[in-house]
Amino acid sequence: MTAQPQYWVVSPNVDGSGRCVEEWKDEIRKYHVAIMGWDPGVVSNKMGSRFAGIGDPSIQIGDVVLVGRSRTRREIVAVGIVNSAWWPERLPPHPQNEEVYLRHLEPFLLLKDAPRGVPLDKVLPHSKAMTELPLSLENPDHKKVIDWLDKKLKGDDTQSANRRASSGPLRQPDIKRRHQVESAAQEAVTDFYTAQHYRVDDVSANRCGWDLVAKKERLTLKVEVKGLSGTTAHAELTPNEYRLVKNRDNSYRLCIVTDALESSCRIQEFRFDPNERRWLDQDGNELSIEERIGAVVKG
Repeated sequence: MTAQPQYWVVSPNVDGSGRCVEEWKDEIRKYHVAIMGWDPGVVSNKMGSRFAGIGDPSIQIGDVVLVGRSRTRREIVAVGIVNSAWWPERLPPHPQNEEVYLRHLEPFLLLKDAPRGVPLDKVLPHSKAMTELPLSLENPDHKKVIDWLDKKLKGDDTQSANRRASSGPLRQPDIKRRHQVESAAQEAVTDFYTAQHYRVDDVSANRCGWDLVAKKERLTLKVEVKGLSGTTAHAELTPNEYRLVKNRDNSYRLCIVTDALESSCRIQEFRFDPNERRWLDQDGNELSIEERIGAVVKG
């Protein structure tokens, strides 16, 4: 019999300073994780051990995690179901380049806000790294938030499968390999534009919604790169990235690289065609856009 999941809120303010929250949000969206700065072995603060699933209560596989906080304003990032044990990882790169602790979330759904009537402000922590939402009929605010989270997650057909799989062996997400794929894709796209006599600069650290700037004479292109290890062109865009697609920015290029680790990798360069009023690649293939908070794109 599957145990009743617990519900948690984990703050995106990973290093506690509040200076790099936007950068941490990007990493959370990129890697589909909840992140904790507290070491599980620190006795003076139990946040790390509770995040790691040590002790009672603590986050366990199959639990639901809402990533968000409420300080000067309400900030929610995503919700997901925990499907990994904790592990330390240096996200390449991340704001402070410090060791942090991760729990992978799958399914993972980007969130922007809750509908009116869902009392998020009543459950989001102001200063704590994480807090539990006990499922109790005595707290109607908790119940409303939990019901909303369950409704969002039920839209993902993999939810039941992930919870059933939680009792068996799990494979740790390979974030290092994902980074290798992204780096190889960015290198391939740089070569792609260099061969066309563009001067290419890496601006990914600026987190402006694109990874590269390609310049040739009076033309300046803003290039977002999505790298994939397989052959299917399917990628997620953050709200910042999707903004330029939605606004039909003529200088924006979305390059989806499949088989990125292979010498025979394929690059699809999507641009907005003002005559067709569609996003098309160099071979005339249309970009299929499934709009969410950001977007899922298929080439």
